[in-house]
Formats: sequence, structure tokens, C-alpha cells
Amino acid sequence: MTWAPCETVARVAPHVPGELVSPGALERILSLSQRLPHGWGSYYIECRLDPGEQQVDFLAGVGGEGREELHRSLALLLREGELDAPSSWQRFAELCAAWREPGSELHAQVPALWLELDGAGHPAPASPSPSFCVCVAQEYRSPRTLAADPERAWSALVRSLRCLLPGVESATLRRLERTVAALPPGGQLIHLSVMLGRSPAAAKLYVAVPRRELSAYLHEIGYPGALEDVAALTREPFPEVEPLYLDLTISDAVSSRIGIAFSQLHLRGPGQATRDWGGLLDLCVERGACCPEKRAALGAWTGSERVCFDGERWPVRLHRYLDVKLVVAEGKPLLAKAYLGFQPRAAFL
Repeated sequence: MTWAPCETVARVAPHVPGELVSPGALERILSLSQRLPHGWGSYYIECRLDPGEQQVDFLAGVGGEGREELHRSLALLLREGELDAPSSWQRFAELCAAWREPGSELHAQVPALWLELDGAGHPAPASPSPSFCVCVAQEYRSPRTLAADPERAWSALVRSLRCLLPGVESATLRRLERTVAALPPGGQLIHLSVMLGRSPAAAKLYVAVPRRELSAYLHEIGYPGALEDVAALTREPFPEVEPLYLDLTISDAVSSRIGIAFSQLHLRGPGQATRDWGGLLDLCVERGACCPEKRAALGAWTGSERVCFDGERWPVRLHRYLDVKLVVAEGKPLLAKAYLGFQPRAAFL
């Protein structure tokens, strides 16, 4: 069961810290959510933690339970000309049509799709151009070992990439394939992001790599940055975090810009019931990547409460969770991002 994006954003809005998202940016996200197709079930508001960074992005995810509603709603909005950047949305609609078809490769291999709107909180006459993410990790929401057929998963991603970015360079495809093929035992391809909202459009791979294999893997794929700098960030403050989630930007070569994600899934593993990301955020403050005011505001974000949606007989539990990403790029200071996650779920308690 899913609820309208604008209703979900409106109910989480009182909890969004003003130190992270200004009232004006939050109002623009709420307005933007009113114009989105329905079917989404999970959301993030992405914030930069540096004191000088004000950009706010918006993400929405849909699983199998929402694919029919998304398909219908998206088709209606396209027919009525209600979406900015219609060519990007049209390509996404074609992907969704294949995804909803029982027996298709995408139906079998893709458990979720994500939308990302960069700069969603920034004043602009039109909505930001959409980017899209195709997930192939069947057990991504579970702390268990991720499981997927690598060859079929890769085939599904290639089809998705060609659909969303028909002019993708062959050199980019080859580099993506080599990066996936180099994953070590225990590594996992999670998703591919096709960043149509950026100029030029970019492809990003999100992978899980066993900690002990990190340096060897980055060397194997031709990562041009300082391997020790990346490895050092993964050792503090939780040297036992496993696996490591890496966000890799790919063209005809691997970019030195790499994201290291600390996910809610790390907090749900065995023996991790009392862990949070406080120590990680303190490290970001120490290194100048997060200001103390934003660090303090994040402490109040996580939690859940029962909320009522219009027309629903029973309350819904709205969960709030936090992911953190550290971004390293050669010649640039450390960048820290907070992902304010929220998801409504049917519940009687």
C-alpha cells in the first residue's frame, strides 16, 4: 500500500530540522511532491553538512507493490503534459512499462526503482530534471548477505541504461562492465544510477565490497585517487562495519570522486541494536565536513510515530531513519551528506 508523496512529505515536515533544510526549501519540496506521480513508498531528503552548503535534493523509491500505481499515474501525467523534462520522464515510463510486465527480465531482476531530483529545494521556475536509479539487489533492505544472479542482474542494468540514456557511449558501457566484473567474492552489485539531471549525464554504480578487499578492488578497477585516503575513512569510527558500500562515478574511466555510504542496513546487523551514526558525525565535525549545529540537529531526526492519512480508517506508522555518505575527490575537501529517510508503513501499533 502506498500514499501520495505530498501527504507523506507533509506529515514528516514537522520533524525536518531547519538547520538542515530551510523552511523555504522544505516548502518547495512539498510543492514539488504535489506534482509527482504516485506509487512511491520510501523517501530521502539529501542535505550537505558543510556550513557553506545549502543544496537539498529529494529522492523517492518504489518497490513491486507500487509499480502498477506508478505506471498508471505517470502515464496520466505525461498525457496531460504535467511533467517538466518530459523526454526524461517518457524514457522512465518506457522502463516502468517493461518493469511491470510479468515474466520480463526487469520484472524478475529489479526489485525497486528510485527517482532523484537534484536541487529540489532550490528556487526555480521549473522542476529539476529527474535522474533515475535501477536496483538489482534482491535483498537490499535486509542485513543478510545480498543475493542476485550477477549475469542476469548486469543484463537488466544494461537494458535499463540503454532505455534511459540511448546515446550512452560504448566506452562507458565497457568500463561499467569491467567495474562489475572486478567485484571480489562477497561483493555485490546493488544499483545503477543514470543521472539525467546533470550535464553531462553521468552513470554511477553502487556496490558492496568486503572491507578486506577494498584496496585491491579499487586498484583493479583503476581508481585514480589515493587508496589510503579512502581506506582510512572506512576505518573510523567503526572498523567493523561490513560490507562497505561504494558509490562510483563511471564514464570511460573511473572518477576520483567516490562516495562511502553508511547505511541503515549497517545498523540492523547482528549485535548492532545500540549503534547509531553519532561517532561518524563527530568525526565529520572534527574534519570540518559538518558544522556543529547540523550535527546537533541530526540527533533528533530518527524515530517513528503514528500518523493519519486522508481517507484512511487506520493510522499509519511513519518511520524516520538516517544514512550518511562521505565523498572523497582528488584535490577537494571531504564532503559529508545526510540522507533523512522516511517511509510510511501500515501498522496498528
